[in-house]
Amino acid sequence: MAMLDTLLEAYEEESFVLQCMQLDASWSPEQARPGRLDDVELLCLVEVVGPVIERYGFERSEHGMREVNRVLQSMGQVHAAILEKHRKVQKLVISRFPNAFGDA
Repeated sequence: MAMLDTLLEAYEEESFVLQCMQLDASWSPEQARPGRLDDVELLCLVEVVGPVIERYGFERSEHGMREVNRVLQSMGQVHAAILEKHRKVQKLVISRFPNAFGDA
């Protein structure tokens, strides 16, 4: 739970929100959605997820990010509070990128 709280705090920091707005505004209408999603994942990994998960003993990489997601999904099946907090983190990230995710 502490890691999820740390992620929420980091995703709400003004500097990250500004980076999200800049990235979201940078895509041309012709840019394919998969490319946009890759951009979002990279920004999140470099600016938030990587530094946070590294503090909790995970590798600061795409592999580490996937491993954390697997652990959270598994724990979320047993603990409703973890599932709810994980979904809150995901929804917050999605809300930062309307041009990548639409009106999610």
